[in-house]
Amino acid sequence: MKIFIIAAIILLLLYFVANTLLAIIKGEERPGLNGFLVTVIMVIAAVFSFVIGKVPLGDSNTVKVEEKKDDKKEKTEKNINVQTDNKNDIDANEEDTVEGDEPPVGIDDDEIESYSTDSISIDPISDVKIAINSIEDNAISFENATIDQFNGSIQNEEQEDSYDFIPEIDGVYRFEFSNIPNNVSHSIYLYNSDGEELDRNTSVGNESGITANLESGQKYIVSVKHGWNTGSYTLNIGHQKPLQVISEYSQIADSIQFRDQENDYIFVPEIDGLFRFEFSEIPNNVYHSIYVYNSGREELDRNTSIGNESGITIPLKAGQEYHIVVKQSGNVGSYKLLIGKQKPTIDISEYTIVSDSIQYTDQENIYVYIPKNDGRYRFEFANIPNDISHSIYIYNSGFEELDRNTSIGNENGLSVKLNANEIYHVAVKQSSRVGSYDLLVGSQKEILDISKYANVNDSVQFTEQQNIYTYIPNESRDVAFTFFDIPEDVTLNLYIYNSKWEELDKNTSIGNESGIVIPVNEGSTYYIVVEQSWNYGSYLLNIN
Repeated sequence: MKIFIIAAIILLLLYFVANTLLAIIKGEERPGLNGFLVTVIMVIAAVFSFVIGKVPLGDSNTVKVEEKKDDKKEKTEKNINVQTDNKNDIDANEEDTVEGDEPPVGIDDDEIESYSTDSISIDPISDVKIAINSIEDNAISFENATIDQFNGSIQNEEQEDSYDFIPEIDGVYRFEFSNIPNNVSHSIYLYNSDGEELDRNTSVGNESGITANLESGQKYIVSVKHGWNTGSYTLNIGHQKPLQVISEYSQIADSIQFRDQENDYIFVPEIDGLFRFEFSEIPNNVYHSIYVYNSGREELDRNTSIGNESGITIPLKAGQEYHIVVKQSGNVGSYKLLIGKQKPTIDISEYTIVSDSIQYTDQENIYVYIPKNDGRYRFEFANIPNDISHSIYIYNSGFEELDRNTSIGNENGLSVKLNANEIYHVAVKQSSRVGSYDLLVGSQKEILDISKYANVNDSVQFTEQQNIYTYIPNESRDVAFTFFDIPEDVTLNLYIYNSKWEELDKNTSIGNESGIVIPVNEGSTYYIVVEQSWNYGSYLLNIN
């Protein structure tokens, strides 16, 4: 435009000079002022006509933008829904009037092309739930032990009553007196088939005797001899109960009937993990002991002279044979042996709600989690009954502990940074009592480039959630990042980092019409982080 005006003025001057010279040559007078003004008016009219032809009349605040039709590539992104103001394709020669947040009149063509009022709406994380079955109750009751009784009487000091005994099962046997009169005692001896003495207990009364490990099929001899005074007796022989396989059961109803009795069970786990063996329904003033052995009868653990809700928690290997032995400790009586089994490890990578339960002391439910994106993840409890608490642990693939939060209830958990595609283990452990729970899993959303958008509609749905965006400006200027449309009682944190994740600015616990204004450099990468602060909800992040 400037070049055109200058050229017009030069042409005007040349025209006037040429006209004057021509008049002198012809001997005419020089053109007067009227001729000059006419010439000027003609040139101005020509310039005005040219301008009118290039700039149409209309609203002075409206700018005509000539759109260039670009090839459009369809993109499908998970959880991202892009909404733009331009709904239809625009022909290459078609002009479009941009209203509302249009750039000011007078900016150059590059600025008009780079300006965008497009918005993007990011879908919330969808709830995907899995319900994990409880450990099924599978109970079995075993018959009482066989107790043989032999009645006799010692009438003189030289008398000896002998009884042949051949065990049917290898194990522990008890030979014990009852029904001996007061002030009378007897002695008891145990011999093998060759007459070699194996054990003795002399001058004893009721509830006293001998406990011995005997081999099945071998002949033994039990002798009752005079001890102090003479009198009657009953010889009670408590037999070893058969070995029972209890791998498929969760409850064993059984009993202890004689001193030193041992009930032996075989247990073969189906999976590696933590197992619990615990007593219940033991009568008052009765105590038993529990032992765990490997297949070679090497002791692995024990808990002695215990009652209800006490037992052993122990890690066991799948497919290996273990012996669980209940032994008499204080008095005799019935019991239930409760078996808490390790549940299978479940992959919860695709789920946001995991419904599960804790059913026994020291139970551990283990889950595999493989993140899709680098970032912050949240594991939090919900729907735990009152007066119940659980603990949560995070391990890497080598089961090295990364973090924990113990003895917690609803709305408590862990926020932890995880790496994409690595294997992690999340363990929920029993802490106080037993009961159900929901484990809520908050996952990191993909990092989104918002450089070409003026408005970003997004949401925070879990504690300490972080939504991360990249922003690459096409010019150096001050940019304002401002929140709008945040629900009442919801606040957010806003952080801005450079390409090296060095913090440049932050504004925390803020609501609507609050944010950050920051100078940016053309072509540089910035990270914009919106973080949950108080409660959850949606928001609009305006970039201006």
